[in-house]
Formats: sequence, structure tokens, C-alpha cells
Amino acid sequence: MPKVGYASLVETLGLRVSPPARPAFVDTSVNRRVDTPDRTLFPTGVALVDTPLGHLEFALRHEGIDLPIIASALPAIGGGPFSGFRPLPR
Repeated sequence: MPKVGYASLVETLGLRVSPPARPAFVDTSVNRRVDTPDRTLFPTGVALVDTPLGHLEFALRHEGIDLPIIASALPAIGGGPFSGFRPLPR
């Protein structure tokens, strides 16, 4: 069962912050989001690009805001993945 979102960022980027209290996982045994006391499970159909930026996007959509993790992850991710972003038309 692979970790996703903030838990994945903390682990893969080696961030020196507290991991989320309820880490998120992708689990083949569920077909919708399942919140348990110690973890949150998501179905495999949840769209996720397996990159640090993809995990950050997943976390922001599904896990809310965790400022210490975001603040630590952004310098570790670097500006490269963001270089293709363009402003949305107004």
C-alpha cells in the first residue's frame, strides 16, 4: 500500500518535519475515501502523478493545508517543475 500526498513527500524528500497524523495511502481494497483513526485510504482510481509535484497537488486537493510540510517541500522540489506554469486567463 503506497503512501501518497504529504506522507510520501516527507518520506521521499527526507523532510525534517513531523509527518501527517493520518498518512494517506492508495489501497486496492477501497472504492472511495476511507478515514480511519490512523490513516486515510484512497482508491487506485484517484488521479495522481507519481512525482513530488504530483504528491503535493494530491495533498492540497485531498488532505488540506500542512504549512510545515509545504514550506519544507517547495525548496526540495525546486523551481523546475513549476517553470511550465502559465497564469490563467482572467
